[in-house]
Amino acid sequence: MSNNKVSDEVIEKIRKCLALAHGRGATQGEMEAAMGKAKEIAMRYHLEIADIFMEDKSGKNKKGSITTDKNSVNIRSKHVRPYHRYVTATLMEVFGIRVIQSYRSFIFIGETFDVAVSCALFPWLEEAFWSCYWQIRKSYGETEYVAGTANGAYLGFYNGLLAANKRAEAALTSTEKQSWALVVVDKNALVEQRMKEEFPNLGKARRSTTRSIDHGAYAAGYAKGKTVNLRQVSGGTSTGSIAG
Repeated sequence: MSNNKVSDEVIEKIRKCLALAHGRGATQGEMEAAMGKAKEIAMRYHLEIADIFMEDKSGKNKKGSITTDKNSVNIRSKHVRPYHRYVTATLMEVFGIRVIQSYRSFIFIGETFDVAVSCALFPWLEEAFWSCYWQIRKSYGETEYVAGTANGAYLGFYNGLLAANKRAEAALTSTEKQSWALVVVDKNALVEQRMKEEFPNLGKARRSTTRSIDHGAYAAGYAKGKTVNLRQVSGGTSTGSIAG
């Protein structure tokens, strides 16, 4: 939450860093450095980056509180696809939200900004996971669905995405990492509390059964996922390419 004692100059510095981190004119290295710098300043002054994102031009704070988006996410597929589990897992890991799925309905719980970003990214991630698998399938010369290839591609792409989106945190000092970890723990606790309040009878998720995985497809999927910075995805495009 923004502190009244923090000068407008500090807030403006963070905004400029965030503008660069989400801009199209800078290289990926510059964008990641800008996001890292924004987090560093925010932690130093005990600010929430989400709050700064949500402030309007008048300076009135639209606090990024814990919220629930109960609108069903629009699923283009006629049936629930295997990659949806990886799409929701990606959003939960990168943005700290929780996702409850009931067939083709997805409910997001988290900070207002995180939920908004996750809703916007969901259809892009659907396409990205499918595209990754389809490109690897074509490179294998497979004319039909093969579980091992699909599972390897999806899991590899998922792990590659997580690796790519941890670069900014990796650049922080040990002290900064500890401060950031405390912020994340706090947010996770609030999200879990909201989960218990709104879904008190929600059962534990079932463990996944063992899946066959093609290791070559996994490696190819990982390489593609590692090129994508989710914080730069906008309007269906990204600074990372999933092209073959």
